Parts: sequence; structure tokens; C-alpha cells
Amino acid sequence: MIDYHLWADEKVISSLTEISEKDFTKTSDDVRSIRDLVEHHITGYDYLIISSDKLENRIQSLTELSRRDLLDNWENSRNEFKKKALGLDDMVDLPISKDKSLTMDKDNYVLLYTDHLTYHRAQLTQTIKMRGYKGPNTDYYSFVAEN
Repeated sequence: MIDYHLWADEKVISSLTEISEKDFTKTSDDVRSIRDLVEHHITGYDYLIISSDKLENRIQSLTELSRRDLLDNWENSRNEFKKKALGLDDMVDLPISKDKSLTMDKDNYVLLYTDHLTYHRAQLTQTIKMRGYKGPNTDYYSFVAEN
């Protein structure tokens, strides 16, 4: 599941090279910019990678990066995510809020986590298509065929 998730993200990252800077940062009343969605997706990874007290500063630092540096950060976060996910204990606490968490086994945690990140990637892919670009194919069967 992790390898599929990273493969699908790579497809999205590659598709972003086709997008103009104007379309990358364009917002409308009901749609966030592609850049905003990329930043949000990265912080999804960071939620597992870094401590919650550092997350707000991390979010702010992403907004200040150039497009290239932002995409490089996405690559780094993906790699760190895989290392962290593979090294989790058998039982993991999933923070729900500052005062509440759920305890679950590692496999379910990774599944829920990648499921949530898939939701964000789908938002990003949909926005790419709404901006008039083809968008990446991240279908699981394509992953199986390529690998």
C-alpha cells in the first residue's frame, strides 16, 4: 500500500511540471489553488513525521518556498513517511485532537493514513483537471501493470 501511494504521488508531482505558474497559484471562490493543495498534502505526511508542536511552523515555511523547493519538499516528505511508517511499533496512537487519540495496530494505522492522503491527492488531481490539464493516472491497476 505504501509503495502504491508513493508511486501515485510521483505521478502527480510529474504532472505538475506541465502546469503554468498562473494555474499553479490560481484560486477561485470554491476551489483552492493547486499550490495550496500541494502544501496541504505535504503537511499530511508531516503529521506523521514531525511533532505536532513543530507542525504550525512547518506549514508556514512551506508557503514561503519556491515551487521547485516545494516539490522537492514533497519528495523528501514522501521518503521520510515511508521510513517512519515501516518503523512504527505494532500498536500506534493516532492523534484525533490535542486531548484524544485512538490506539490501533500498525497495519490499520498505515491504511487509514494512506487512505486520508489519497483523499487529498484526489482533491489535487481534480483541481488539476478543473484547470484544463489532463491530470495524472493514479489507478491502482496501472501501478500493478508498471511494477
